[in-house]
Amino acid sequence: MNNILQNFLLRVIYLPLVNFLNFISQLPLGFLPPKGVAFFKIKRNLPTIPKFGVAPILIHASSGEIEYARALIRKIRAKNPEIPIVVSYSSPSAPALIARMTEQVFATPLPLDTPQDMANWLSQINPRLVVIAKTDLWPFFLLECRRLSIPTFLISLQLSKTPGFWQRMNLSFIKEIFVMDSSTQEILTEENLNSSLAGDTRIDQALFRRQEKEKNLKVSRTAEFTGQDKNSTNSSDYKLRFIAGSTWPEDEEVFGQIIPKFKEIQFFIVPHEIHAEQIAQFRQNLEKHQVSLELWSENKAKTSQVIIVDTWGILADLYQTADVAFVGGSFRSKVHSVMEPLVWGIPTFVGPYYKNNFEALTFSEKKIAGIPVVQVSRDAEALSADLQKYVKLSKEELAGLKLSIRKLLEDSSGATDIVFSKIISS
Repeated sequence: MNNILQNFLLRVIYLPLVNFLNFISQLPLGFLPPKGVAFFKIKRNLPTIPKFGVAPILIHASSGEIEYARALIRKIRAKNPEIPIVVSYSSPSAPALIARMTEQVFATPLPLDTPQDMANWLSQINPRLVVIAKTDLWPFFLLECRRLSIPTFLISLQLSKTPGFWQRMNLSFIKEIFVMDSSTQEILTEENLNSSLAGDTRIDQALFRRQEKEKNLKVSRTAEFTGQDKNSTNSSDYKLRFIAGSTWPEDEEVFGQIIPKFKEIQFFIVPHEIHAEQIAQFRQNLEKHQVSLELWSENKAKTSQVIIVDTWGILADLYQTADVAFVGGSFRSKVHSVMEPLVWGIPTFVGPYYKNNFEALTFSEKKIAGIPVVQVSRDAEALSADLQKYVKLSKEELAGLKLSIRKLLEDSSGATDIVFSKIISS
């Protein structure tokens, strides 16, 4: 991009806009929505940066994107324990996620994206290199890194189209971009941007979490949860167990149409948000069709056809026991992550709104014995027809499908090793 145009955009338009939004976020007049106010507030309340004896590695993620960096953080900790790690973030929701991390890091919000704020902040941290997860790119952050000769890397980037002028400008400030797929690399090559094909670092994190659960759980908690031991001949009469996770009302409306058609399937519905009125309405609709239903919190035997999970924190455990899964949000606007069921080898359904998730896109194009690993169903009628394929599978065929999906995930791992070897040698 022409330097004159770049300077005009950054200095004359972008910088005054950032300062103006920061100013009005402090006014008690409701000019900005609450999320916008919280966004700027965390940038005005930065913690004191400790004095690091060794120059740290700075890893930045907006919020949930930290999952794409966790395997890398763990790798650095294992191979270079003497190097401190600073994790910065942009979203007010990030601290809760970072607090659950077992890896030792120092966490701090990213400051306001102005040259002075970024220069002061980076001089305090003095990082040896910067790694950014996914797409949270801030121009003055990147420019100050370049001015201070701090190598900057972007990991797990995936593009479906040519970047616009703003995104391309930000990408041009980065030393090396690690991409998820070859099509993204082709796009960047056409834009004369330096990239390396590494793969999906989130797969490495998902496999690690599975390994830890398998190591720590000698007997699955979910046999107790569901009232069914999948290895026992003395379970219920249901042939399949379907776990629908992180569902929204739009998803539940679709399931309300198909559940009465499948008496041979036991459905566990795990809402993304728990609302008593919504659950009551869903229950009333199903009982019209003589569908047996119970709430998880009722502490019954879990033998009804439909179990509504009105308890937090057990979805990941439930996925381990699934025969088939569905990931919510995909009949609404954006699908949640499909990695949690896939990592256990569970064939997974999504609705039509799934293209925001790279893993859903990738694994919807992969088939095992003619069955998509991620099955895209456009509506209730399609979901009903697609689900028939799994009802017809024998127990042995379903077990083989699960093992094949697990192996497919394992064969797709290794992106973290590629990234680590390149950034450490930089």
